[in-house]
Amino acid sequence: MTAPRSLAVGLINHPAQATDATRRLARVKLALAAHDKGYALVDTFEVNDQPERGEDLYKALECLAVHTNADAVFVAGTVDRQRVEDVAFRVRLLVQDADPWA
Repeated sequence: MTAPRSLAVGLINHPAQATDATRRLARVKLALAAHDKGYALVDTFEVNDQPERGEDLYKALECLAVHTNADAVFVAGTVDRQRVEDVAFRVRLLVQDADPWA
């Protein structure tokens, strides 16, 4: 029996040309990257270059992190790094970079 894994949330911004299949595969690879570092990924939020979703998206990410007592956020793609760092500071998350397209 293995010890329970720490929880994490994900944040990803797919390249503009990404197909639905590529997006799904990137989400799976992000979860596997978290797993490889000892985390279980609770959910992944997608930015997808929609700045109007930004405020609500980062609030939802923070809320989920608090509710699940997550320890890390896995980040992929170009995201608002300052917002990620602000959320991480407030709820004490370790920021982990990942590249699910590699």
